[in-house]
Amino acid sequence: MKYWHLTLIVILLISLPAIAFMNQAIVSSAHDEINEANKIMMVGIATELEEHLDDHLEVRQEILGTVASDPDIVDDASAVVRDFYGGTNAQTEAERILGTLDAFTMGDQEGAVYMVMDADFGAIVISNGQSQVEGYILLNESKLTLARQGPSVIHLPNLPWGATPALLVTEPVLNDLGVPVAILASLIYGSELQSVLVIHEDLGDSGGAYIVGPDGKIMTITPDGEVPGSISLSKGASEALLGSSGFHIVSNSEPEMEAYEFLNKWNLALVVEMDQSDGEQGLQVVR
Repeated sequence: MKYWHLTLIVILLISLPAIAFMNQAIVSSAHDEINEANKIMMVGIATELEEHLDDHLEVRQEILGTVASDPDIVDDASAVVRDFYGGTNAQTEAERILGTLDAFTMGDQEGAVYMVMDADFGAIVISNGQSQVEGYILLNESKLTLARQGPSVIHLPNLPWGATPALLVTEPVLNDLGVPVAILASLIYGSELQSVLVIHEDLGDSGGAYIVGPDGKIMTITPDGEVPGSISLSKGASEALLGSSGFHIVSNSEPEMEAYEFLNKWNLALVVEMDQSDGEQGLQVVR
């Protein structure tokens, strides 16, 4: 009888760790599958949002390029620049430029802020936005050189009339000699970028996407409520601004998943973020 008890104890001592190890292996395998599936999902969402942003900014560039190639735009732009510095009144030319731009503001472009800038100093000559923006010099020498050379997207860390970072999409107006006489520009605030980053239902209540400028400043509201203009402490944003794209799990009080993409064309970081628990629920994986 004693030997029977001893045999049972030995069997239990051998089998219990094996069962525990097997359960641990099953849970670990399921966890790996969940994380791998989430990785695929997050990277896919980041790529989709990147395409939305590309489409949005390219439409704006196309509008400016269309107006800049208009046969009468050179004379009109030259006139309003001269008028800004005390030349002959060019109200008609200014109205014609803005009227042409406004004719293109349909759909997502409704309410866009367009402006004409002096190609030599970067001063805002006319704008269809608030009148007080006219006269401000937005671009430093290096960015002004970039705007003169061809179509560009320029990051503005701070606007003169507000601390919110923005993007400036530009297109030079060239005369017959190829010399820029003015710069057409469209200002894109962070709130406009936010509307492009449509929250994907798979991200759950905790998730969202946001953009970080090349200086590390947040351009759109983050899922945690960080406002534009503040410095991003996100590991994903830091990695993206170094030129990387990828996925990782951040171990905070509650683990978060981050997919991050470096938007080379725009020199921006795109970060997609969600709680890991929301990701697992969204995938409906049964352990």
